[in-house]
Amino acid sequence: EESQQISEEELVSALADLKRKSPDAMFRSALRKLPEHRTATELEMIYDEILHINALKELSNEIKKQLTKVIQFEFHQQVGTTLFHQGDEGRSWYVILSGVVDVLIHGKGVVCSLHEGDDFGNLAIVNDAPRAATIVTAQPNCQFLRVEKFDFVKILNEVEAKTDRLKEHGKDVLILEKNSLKSRSGSMADTLTPSNYKYSIARGTVDKILEHILRYIQPWVLTGMEDSMEDFIITYKLFTDSKHLCEYLLKQYRAGDSLKKGVVYFVVRWSHIHTYIFHEDPDIQSFLKELRKQVIQDVLENEIYEELQEDLECVYKPHGKPGLLNRRSSNNGTSGASQVVLTVGTSVQRYPMSKQNGAEPIHDSDKVLLKIYDWNNTYTTVKLPISATCGEIIAAACEKLSNSPSDFKLVELHENHDTNEIPKRQTSVATAVSLNSRLYLTTTGDHPYLVNKQSASKTIEASHMETVSSLEIAYHLCKHNWNLMNNIHILEFLFKTCGGHKFKWTTSNLNVMARRFNQLAYWPPTEICLCANINKRVQLLRKFIKWDTYLKMYHDMFGFMAVMIGIGNQAVSRLHDTWDKLPSKYRKMVQGFEGILDPSRNHRNYRLFVASTESTRIPYFPLIMKDLTFMQEGNDTFKDDLVNFEKMRMTSKLIRQVVDGCRNPLEVDNLLETTKTAGTTKKYAITCPVITNQVVLNEMSNTVEPKRT
Repeated sequence: EESQQISEEELVSALADLKRKSPDAMFRSALRKLPEHRTATELEMIYDEILHINALKELSNEIKKQLTKVIQFEFHQQVGTTLFHQGDEGRSWYVILSGVVDVLIHGKGVVCSLHEGDDFGNLAIVNDAPRAATIVTAQPNCQFLRVEKFDFVKILNEVEAKTDRLKEHGKDVLILEKNSLKSRSGSMADTLTPSNYKYSIARGTVDKILEHILRYIQPWVLTGMEDSMEDFIITYKLFTDSKHLCEYLLKQYRAGDSLKKGVVYFVVRWSHIHTYIFHEDPDIQSFLKELRKQVIQDVLENEIYEELQEDLECVYKPHGKPGLLNRRSSNNGTSGASQVVLTVGTSVQRYPMSKQNGAEPIHDSDKVLLKIYDWNNTYTTVKLPISATCGEIIAAACEKLSNSPSDFKLVELHENHDTNEIPKRQTSVATAVSLNSRLYLTTTGDHPYLVNKQSASKTIEASHMETVSSLEIAYHLCKHNWNLMNNIHILEFLFKTCGGHKFKWTTSNLNVMARRFNQLAYWPPTEICLCANINKRVQLLRKFIKWDTYLKMYHDMFGFMAVMIGIGNQAVSRLHDTWDKLPSKYRKMVQGFEGILDPSRNHRNYRLFVASTESTRIPYFPLIMKDLTFMQEGNDTFKDDLVNFEKMRMTSKLIRQVVDGCRNPLEVDNLLETTKTAGTTKKYAITCPVITNQVVLNEMSNTVEPKRT
């Protein structure tokens, strides 16, 4: 029986290992196929892979899509294999998937080494020049992506043929690309005719992009241009400002009748996407006041403009009743036609329901009470808006203490005694500080003494969570996570990746979400290491694993990944006696979850898992922020003095993942809402005190289960 049990565990381990490796095998299998034999699913998988390769970042999305049909896989097992020699004709371009290669030049030897993500050979295939160096594998089992010169040149020519350029004074001002539409069977059209393609904006000046959107948008009707308009509204702060946008919209409204309706509709959609930030911007409010005057004047001159006045009344009102933006429109404009109600812009249309759900969003004008400590561990309090900078906090604290602010700085002391100085221009300080940390007002001389100070950690006692069902806790966890996510303004993602100080707005709600992730990740090791009884530890570990099962069922990948990281914490993973007593069924579940958690190949397992599900209620936020940062730093905002709208489209697509989740709240479970422990469980799921000092957790782990001798 013991031998059979060992064999079963080995089989489970082998299957889990195969599951982790299967995405790589699928990817390589697709690349080894002839282009004409690759399925639409395989092409999409290849595209998702190369989308995050830094070496290809300068290529347009259309070129990347075409590369999926011709790119090939190459593998070299032996060290010292030569891919090509210096002076050879350039026939291929390589990207390193894994491994290392050495670059050798005659008379110099090895001049450098290239690693995963690097590319080589591209100059030779573009410039028809001979190879400038010899490339030799420096590690075994090197894997490459390879593009043949003939295919690459062909793609460049084909993409250029499908590109329309609008020029003014001999310079490009708008670049549009023709994209094939999917047929009913789901395949892409082989030839482009007016009936099977659409134009997408590739690059352009701010004014020309906006003019193109206003000219071709169909107000109150969902079309492809609606997406481009939303992409523009979500991302415009990356390449222009509200003042310029308002001036241009007013200019277009005054220019003639053809764009009036489009301008008003654009403003309505803008207001409902930016919500309270739209109303807190003084430039926008001045513009809105002037636009209303213009519309009223038009109505007085001609009654046909009354519809514009009705449309303008749909502008988002911060204190209005939450609900979807609706607009009645008649078929073909004929009198007496049946009326239909269109829900417009559902991809980004949402309203915070926070007051009903118990977690209100943080606004820049909200005030917060901060405790500022000195090196004697005494503190003073200051009450300032959440948008106050670190410099303003220092000034307020020094004013109460009668000190000169120029002599002081604000330092965050973490629970593990690490310190970091907060930049004086940083905003949202109250929400940006870590769990269990304190803010200290120090001079340069005081700073070294902080390492000996106790952090703000509290004494935490083991909970009685074993008395509450896993489903009940997971339900309240997911509900609270969704509320926090729904409080995040879509612009906070841009502010966070680009620097909030550049836009004069805070990222408080996004900071709260990030802190929540750390809170959930430290919850399992805190609870488990506080428990001295091994049987209760096993029960707690089972409870956390069951939580993750239910969080996965609720499509809360944010909570699922955080709890799974906590279960994998070194303070928990080293508890061999506890894991040995855990039933094999739960160990199998953890092995399956670890496959999703695997960060290799840019979290491919997680991405494939999410793609296989119908919807994700709460996505894995750290990965979204990583992708947004890569998108921002790896792609130029301007190319040849034109806005790189492809970058804006990709950025908007990432943010829409969160918005899609906001449209999918957790259904109220009356049974779980009315249990005797519902109130306590809800409070526990929100507050859950944790220990964030890994050294302390490791010591606690060693105390409850000493090292095996």
